[in-house]
Parts: sequence; structure tokens; C-alpha cells
Amino acid sequence: MKQKFSNKDIIFTILFIVQFSIIFLINKELELTIIFYLEYILWGLSIYLGLISFSIFKKKGEVEKGKSYLNMRRLVEKCPYAIIRHPLYLAGIFLTISITMWTQVMISLIISVILIILTYHWTYSEEKILI
Repeated sequence: MKQKFSNKDIIFTILFIVQFSIIFLINKELELTIIFYLEYILWGLSIYLGLISFSIFKKKGEVEKGKSYLNMRRLVEKCPYAIIRHPLYLAGIFLTISITMWTQVMISLIISVILIILTYHWTYSEEKILI
């Protein structure tokens, strides 16, 4: 099956790359210590949710050996999916917020807001299709 990318997907990808690049291009405008600790907590949660979600897909989704997690044969309702409806999307939101906290620049905050809105629309439209 050939996948088509929408304008929303392309905009999301470009904005995420730009936001991630800001880490290497711009120094922090603010040096707030509390934000320093919060960014690492959110970044860690993002990594944890992302990794655990993929491994749960493979194990509990009854994916055949050698196939992608996209080829699940069973609905996953265990571990993070028992608590959070979309842990992978939440991991992405946490990651974009942690990047904003890391860089502490206004452009990163604006990009984060746009990415979070796009993620919300993504989940909403995906759920409408799945229903």
C-alpha cells in the first residue's frame, strides 16, 4: 500500500526539524534552573513512552517475526495503552516541549504550539477514520 503524505505531515516534519536544529544554532536566552530539570524529566518521559510503546506493539500486538509494528494482528490495551490513549503522540508532545525548554527561545515556543496543535488534529482525524 502506497502512503500519501498530506500537507499537514510535511509541515509537521519541517517544523520538527527546524525546532530540533535550534538546539545547535541558538544559545539559551534565559538561564532558568527549574526549567533545566523539567526539560530532562520531559525528555526522559518522551524517550520512555516512545520506546515502551514500540516494544509493546511488537509483543502484545502479535506482530510476525521480521515484520514492522504496523502489521499488528491484535489491538494493544496493555501497559501505557491501558492509561494513555496515544502514548506515542504524547511522547512527541513531551519531546517538543523539552526542546523548547532546552533552547528557551520564542521561536521554539511558537513551533511547539504549532506542533502540539497539529498532533491534536492528527489524533482527532485518525480516530474518526478508525471509528
